[in-house]
Amino acid sequence: MMKGRSLLVRYLLLILLALIIFPLIPALFYLPNYISNSNSLLDPVEIEREWRLEAGLLKDVPPERVKARLQILVDRYPGTEAFWVDSDRLTWSIGEHPVDIPERWTYSDVIAFASQTGQKDQLTFTALLSGDVRNGFMTIRFPRALTSIADIPPYRNAALISLMIAVYALLLLVSFLFFYRIRIRLVRLEAAMTVKGESGIPSGIIPGKNDEIGRLELAFNTMSSQLKSMRESEKQEEELRKQLVANLSHDLRTPLTVIRQHVHTLLKRPSDPSHGSLRIINRKLDDIGKLMDNLLSYTLLSAGKYPMEIKDTDILEELRNAAADWYPVFEEEGLEVEIDLPEQPVTWRIDPFWFRVIVDNLFQNVIRHAKTGRYIGIFCCEQEGEMVVAIRDHGPGIAYRSGAKGAEIGLSIVSLMIKDMNLQWKIDSENIGTTVYIRT
Repeated sequence: MMKGRSLLVRYLLLILLALIIFPLIPALFYLPNYISNSNSLLDPVEIEREWRLEAGLLKDVPPERVKARLQILVDRYPGTEAFWVDSDRLTWSIGEHPVDIPERWTYSDVIAFASQTGQKDQLTFTALLSGDVRNGFMTIRFPRALTSIADIPPYRNAALISLMIAVYALLLLVSFLFFYRIRIRLVRLEAAMTVKGESGIPSGIIPGKNDEIGRLELAFNTMSSQLKSMRESEKQEEELRKQLVANLSHDLRTPLTVIRQHVHTLLKRPSDPSHGSLRIINRKLDDIGKLMDNLLSYTLLSAGKYPMEIKDTDILEELRNAAADWYPVFEEEGLEVEIDLPEQPVTWRIDPFWFRVIVDNLFQNVIRHAKTGRYIGIFCCEQEGEMVVAIRDHGPGIAYRSGAKGAEIGLSIVSLMIKDMNLQWKIDSENIGTTVYIRT
């Protein structure tokens, strides 16, 4: 069961609290007025209904009875004043006679009275006796303040507005702090994801609250720990593999050396009928030796333990020396050799030994996989303002070498050495030949 309150629930509770508080603020200001006036408030609708009902019943009733009935109504609604006008246009007052009411009504008095009934501070209800204007009418009026809460003084309105603004600002501040803290935690988690430790894997992060972000932090820590464990296991397996390859290469050299010595001894006997077979065996032993050298070189390069010494090197001299060393092999394999190297030196900042290993691997790749084309070309020419080394053959192309043994390890060594010496290379291969370009 998940413990802790989620971020969404927290924010919804905050909004709910604000929705509850906001309507209560005006009520806190109006409540004292409402309590002080609630016992004396009048219902205008009820008064008007009862007044009209009573007027409809007062037909051919003596003035004393009308006065008595109206007195009951006035006593029921404190603060009101009432009067009626009979058929002779005489005014009968309930209590003191209103100063603004004439004793005998004229047409102009009726118009003036009707124009005053719309005053804001007073409510006036007039009804015809028994519904007939000839019988006269009766009127009740009272202050409007008796029907509703009196207006709040201006200073209290200002306080109410100030308090509303303060609460709204507080809500904005709390919301800002809420999301700001979330942003800080997310930025901290993002920083932990991008900053890598010594193993190249992001370090863990101290988890915070047990909410959505806190659970995300725990999941990130778990993932980081698993990646570190996997990386450590891979590192140990890689070390074991490299150590195994190095040990195998070293252990195989001893029996190969002994076999090669015996082959050389037998080759010194020209009359031996197995002389041709011995030469084949000797050549295959050389191939095995070169494959073992390549395997060991690749292992050392992958481990970063192959020594490199960068210095200014004339690559044309290195190409000429390599071509001279391989020329007998090219002739023996029946290859046409084409060499086109300029006279002026071309200097690159490289390791000359590594460059020679690269060239030897490319030559060996041609002998092993492209000798059916009967051609090898060694060039150094200018392309796009830079001097480029090109080694070309007329073999079947790299796509057709999938069945050849050792087809990839030589190119893997070339790729690692070129990358470590900050060189670039490109292979153009078709079914009519392959060209390898090397440039700075």
